[in-house]
Amino acid sequence: MELREEVGKVWLTSAKIARKAGHLSAAYSALLQAQHRKTPYTFVQAAKLVAAGGDHSRALRELEHSIRLATEADAGIIDLTGESGNDADKKLMMAKAELLRCRWAKESDQFVEREVVAMFNKPMSMMPKYVLHCLMW
Repeated sequence: MELREEVGKVWLTSAKIARKAGHLSAAYSALLQAQHRKTPYTFVQAAKLVAAGGDHSRALRELEHSIRLATEADAGIIDLTGESGNDADKKLMMAKAELLRCRWAKESDQFVEREVVAMFNKPMSMMPKYVLHCLMW
């Protein structure tokens, strides 16, 4: 793994910690640093930061839009290196993002129950063991 990627992950972790501590401006600054280093899946923390600011419907829209863009980008990439470890990480991160989307959709009361269940099927098909583990806690 490259040093740039590691530094980006540290910035992303800093954004998460600052957001959870209620320091939204520090979280935003750390998030910008992670995005500058092209850290994958920064959109999840960006959406959580928007939600922490109180705009839950905008956070859900941004998360849905970013998931759609990430899915389209991944569909156009063919991995010829055979590095399956990186692929497993991508699947896990997308499953986490999809689960967050399902949770926020359920909490928003903008969707009927069958729509939320249909949304939930996607992460279940991606990482069934992880999703079941999350449901048990």
